[in-house]
This record gives sequence, C-alpha cells and structure tokens, in this order.
Amino acid sequence: MTELLVIGAGRSLSVRPLPITFFRPISIHRQAQTEQAMRGVVFAGERELEPMQFPDPAPHAHDVVIEMEASGLCGGDLYQYRRWPPFRGARRAREPGISRQ
Repeated sequence: MTELLVIGAGRSLSVRPLPITFFRPISIHRQAQTEQAMRGVVFAGERELEPMQFPDPAPHAHDVVIEMEASGLCGGDLYQYRRWPPFRGARRAREPGISRQ
C-alpha cells in the first residue's frame, strides 16, 4: 500500500489510505425504514442560521449517504456569516501620481 504525504497546520504527516469495502445496495425494505427527516442548518442571511428538517436522501444502487455527527465553522466562513468584504490580500503602496486604470 502506498503512503501519502499530508501537509497542513505547520507539520507534515506520512499516512496510509484506509482500505475501502463496498457493500451491497440498501434493500427496498431498509430504504423505506430510513425515510425520516434529517436535521440541518441553513444560512439565512447576516448572522442568521435557521435549523430546518429535510427528507433523508434515498441512495440509488451505487450511491452513498454519509451521516454527519458534527460540523464546524472555520475562520474563512466568518466572512460570509458576518458579511465582511472578501479578503483580497495586502495592498501595495503606489508612487504619488500613479493611479489604477
């Protein structure tokens, strides 16, 4: 098995990918049991998050449904949440008399 080099947060790690096992598709009986409402959060505007319920997705033959136990909000997402202007990098000083066209 090959190793992957993962770089992030100021450090690098050498990891091996996990083996993947494929299961048979969900039966019609089991699929009927899973048709419930799932909870989610929708971004509704400036500093407004609305909890909502959505129908559980029904997977097809080669689809996968992933159950999330937790999620987070990273610092980059705060620009949308707080309606800040997008980060464009540092502005460089210009010589007097030079303007952008």
